[in-house]
Amino acid sequence: MGQEESSLTYFTSSDVGSSALPEQEQKNAILRGGTSKGSYDLTTIQSRVKNRNRLSFDDFEAIRTIGKGSFGKVVLVRHKDTQQYYALKILRKSDIVSGDQIQHTLTEKSVLQSMNHPFIVNLYYAFQNEKKLYLVLDYANGGDLFFHLKNEGQFSEVRSRLYVAEIILAFEALHKRNIIYRDLKPENILLTADGHIKLTDFGLSKTDVLHSNTAKTFCGTPEYIAPEILRNGGHGKAVDWWTVGTLLYELLTGLPPFYSENVNQMYDNILHQRLNFPPEVTAPARDIITKLLHRNPALRLGSRNGAEEIKSHPFFAPINWDDVYNKKYTPEFIPPSTSPADTSNIDPETQIEPPFDEDDVEMQVDRYVLIDAPTTKPKSNQKRAPAPPASRTSGIGKHSSKKPRPGDVEDDFAMIDEDDISDIDHDEETDDEVDDEFKGFSFNGMAGGNQK
Repeated sequence: MGQEESSLTYFTSSDVGSSALPEQEQKNAILRGGTSKGSYDLTTIQSRVKNRNRLSFDDFEAIRTIGKGSFGKVVLVRHKDTQQYYALKILRKSDIVSGDQIQHTLTEKSVLQSMNHPFIVNLYYAFQNEKKLYLVLDYANGGDLFFHLKNEGQFSEVRSRLYVAEIILAFEALHKRNIIYRDLKPENILLTADGHIKLTDFGLSKTDVLHSNTAKTFCGTPEYIAPEILRNGGHGKAVDWWTVGTLLYELLTGLPPFYSENVNQMYDNILHQRLNFPPEVTAPARDIITKLLHRNPALRLGSRNGAEEIKSHPFFAPINWDDVYNKKYTPEFIPPSTSPADTSNIDPETQIEPPFDEDDVEMQVDRYVLIDAPTTKPKSNQKRAPAPPASRTSGIGKHSSKKPRPGDVEDDFAMIDEDDISDIDHDEETDDEVDDEFKGFSFNGMAGGNQK
């Protein structure tokens, strides 16, 4: 299905004190204390729109922090009217600008806005104030796969196969739109209450990838970086299939295939080390992992005919792909949960941080204010492998937080080049110019339609 266009209505600071608002509303629109920028109260502005759904930050009640990263946090919130729970991703504009992450942030929002897939986290709303950006996403109360992998050591082949199959369908949908993900790892795979996966954190994704060398940025999590990224020769959709092979290996054994505590040694392993398997990995699993981890991207499984090549491999013979898409398989593991707001599958240390700060609760929404709301509402005993690394790269967009592994860089960005990042002179950039960068950020309702 094609993308559904949302009807958005905005008021900017220039509307305050102009004929855009009736005189009484001009008076009521000045913020408590007022500012020279003409800030205004969102509730007052919303009252001007009759017989329409409305959304504001004040419509959400904070429960607790469920994720942390360099540029912000993720907070479990409840919509006061519908009682629906969401994951509210909060990003501080100043950190995004100073970290040269403007384009990555806008790309993440754009990709999520374009997709509506059973195995990709849904974006329902996006809005902003003068200091922060907000993304309202699915809340998956089963935690992330890394949380469970760390506790259990390794997963069975049956369990791992279903997780990987659902990821393959998500990648298939992304690749059909010429989008690459580039950041697959257990931390970015969430579990829903029914045990199925949701792919999250699209900050490293790239659009308009038409060729095998379209993308140039050196990025990703060290354990999962494909050889072509290390060689800096450009990369394409095949990097995602490399990460699928790496993930399947880690789920089955408890460690990534080329892992080393020394990141430079790990990069050398990725480029040169022979792929070895523990004896419990079956022949079909060994074969598909070996073909997904082919160092030549042109010969890698999935490079010729996309996901269909991978779906037809004997490793997936026990499953029907339509049944996978329609969630007809009951997952081997159902996360323990007592309620939709359960956070027991999320790192307790993450939940200590207060969910909101003064910039959030002041409700001083300056400039681009979204006032429409969407019409669509979100609807074993195992042999333990060596424990996975005790620390992982921390990033926003996941419902947990881990310390970086040796050699990692914050939020997975190893190096950024001009291919993906806008060149901004931060010392001379004005507030208006910063806001211009985020002018198209606000978004109302899901789009895209289900895609196979």
